[in-house]
Amino acid sequence: MDLEAEQHHADPHPKKSLREAAWKEVNETSQRVRTQWADRYTCKLKTNEWAKPGKYPRVIMDLTCPASLQGFRTSAFLKKAMAAEPLELHGGLIEFCSTPEPEALKAVFEKLLAPPGRFYFVYFSDDSCFSIRHNGRVHIFNVDISSCDASHGEQLFKALEEVTPSVAHADIADVVAQCRMPFSIRSQSFPKRKIKLVPKHTTLYSGVTVTTVANNLGNIFIAIALSEFEFGEDVSMGVTQAAQRAGYIVTCETCSQPEDIQFLKHSPALTTDLYYYPLLNLGVLFRLSGVCKGDLPGRGDIALRARDFQASLVQGAYPRSHFPLVDQLRGPGTPCHDIPDLKFKVVDAGRIVHFTSDAVYKRYRLTPLQIIETDFFGSLGFRDVYTCTGIDAILQLDYGLSALTHTRHQPRGYR
Repeated sequence: MDLEAEQHHADPHPKKSLREAAWKEVNETSQRVRTQWADRYTCKLKTNEWAKPGKYPRVIMDLTCPASLQGFRTSAFLKKAMAAEPLELHGGLIEFCSTPEPEALKAVFEKLLAPPGRFYFVYFSDDSCFSIRHNGRVHIFNVDISSCDASHGEQLFKALEEVTPSVAHADIADVVAQCRMPFSIRSQSFPKRKIKLVPKHTTLYSGVTVTTVANNLGNIFIAIALSEFEFGEDVSMGVTQAAQRAGYIVTCETCSQPEDIQFLKHSPALTTDLYYYPLLNLGVLFRLSGVCKGDLPGRGDIALRARDFQASLVQGAYPRSHFPLVDQLRGPGTPCHDIPDLKFKVVDAGRIVHFTSDAVYKRYRLTPLQIIETDFFGSLGFRDVYTCTGIDAILQLDYGLSALTHTRHQPRGYR
């Protein structure tokens, strides 16, 4: 762990500068020789997040950057191993999809629609899908663990240490120990007022580096339980019962058409060349469209800056996908490719795909009138505010949000 942090703390990464500063800190203090490289955990409210009505706000644990240096490489190796070794069990396949790249998702959707064996289970952290051949047909489900991070028990962390190769036993034990550390909650109105909480058992804090690995392992246990379960007539009920045997409460959504499948916020849609290809859900498009956290990049006319930023948002979300609404939303703006302060760039590669409006909206079961109303969103200009029943249906399905209700308090779906 120490050697990996020394050699890789300055690798290209969005938090590279923070990691370099943290590495300097652990070397200039006595932290590097201690078991834990951080001892001041703080619980913070996650702001600027659109959540389902009535849902509690989410919190994040600020474990500080030195804590992440202890586990980021070990976690990377474990995820790489999970991706490299799909599990073949009881005539089925359990697979970790490590990337949301379209070609990888295309292969995932093909296996969900036609399982390579008795069943197919794909997962990434707390997101998973399951398909099984039963009674002469294929049943497909979107599976979601309720309150995933908070639902893991002590046995999961013991299992995480046991499945880690012996060369990294001590390292993973140190990272798991971070999940037993006390943390504080400070009042934002009265900064001197704070409380300190000590967990009674190991808890998966949101900021710990093994979050994805731990969630993956939880999903593997659910998949093993599914592989051993004897399904009856109600396959959906069987999925929830099998997950309970593994110690988890899950919600199970039946997919009655290919477009109902949702994995990593993508669903299959039929291209104009008549094959299914992953498409980023439209709910993501409506949530990000017209929104900029902080100031708009650049200088000068704010309307032109907003137009260019909007073009960048849409191009970033749909770099290779074309359909009437998204092509209109790109508009005449110029994506911000040449902004000098951009530190990270992604080289775009892959096939260009085209979809009809009908194919894109099939997931949401919109009427012809709703499709026309929703497509009108693409023709809006600067500071226009608009919503309709089609947008409402999209946000409701993808996020449990209501555009029509929400606009009474805050404009939704504006450009």
